[in-house]
Amino acid sequence: MAIVYLTNASGAPGVSTLATALTLNWPKRAVLLEADVTTTGHVLTGPLQGQVGHSMGMTELNVAHQHAPLTGEDLWAQRVGLSEGKDAVPGFRTLANARGASEDFWAGILGAVDQLGTVAGEEVDVIVDGGRYQVHDPRSALIGRADAVLMLTGQTLPDVASARVAASALKSSLDNIGHSEWLSLVTVGAPRYWERADVKDIAKVVGADVLGSLPWDPRGAVHYSHGSDIVGRRRTKYQRALEALTQSVTGLIEQRAYTPIVQEQRA
Repeated sequence: MAIVYLTNASGAPGVSTLATALTLNWPKRAVLLEADVTTTGHVLTGPLQGQVGHSMGMTELNVAHQHAPLTGEDLWAQRVGLSEGKDAVPGFRTLANARGASEDFWAGILGAVDQLGTVAGEEVDVIVDGGRYQVHDPRSALIGRADAVLMLTGQTLPDVASARVAASALKSSLDNIGHSEWLSLVTVGAPRYWERADVKDIAKVVGADVLGSLPWDPRGAVHYSHGSDIVGRRRTKYQRALEALTQSVTGLIEQRAYTPIVQEQRA
């Protein structure tokens, strides 16, 4: 099982859209976990277009957590289907629910995530929509357990400045478990008339490698952000960049996978 944690800094767009897109294009069984604590869930009103009621998800899990430790069965029961082999656990119903989720709750979520393979009867990878990163983030258990941490940033100067501050704090947190280098950047383009920084300069300023770049392509992204059909070309610029990014993420995870042979060679 692999965990991919997506986050951003102030002003950076596209985390929920990318989390949905990665889940739907993931090469294995996958579950999208809406873990944003600064807003309510996106997947039900966006990709699913309000066709499924908000009667399950993080709020129900938080209530269950008050009574007993969360299990994989608890988490599995809160999912809604996105497509074949792709599910989502919707986010919180209210901001009060979201902001009231404690570190203990998120540690319980991680424990439940670790049991998903047993419950599902097959390996299940988890894509986490973490929304905006916070200093002393209560979701630190999920972040620390992630096999890849991706921070989205725009390419304008305000975006890069925000990403630099957030990435510094996040790297410090990851450094406590020896994973500071596991933070990667994903840049998101901007309209042509906006001044944009070069990707190499962004990596240097923020202090993290750029794993991939997404173009400014609202028409191509609308399928993942709002569930709308893509009119015209199916292979949009966004889709092509998404497929390349998905390959980069899965390749990165494979490189970091624990194997006894590799560990013995390192010893």
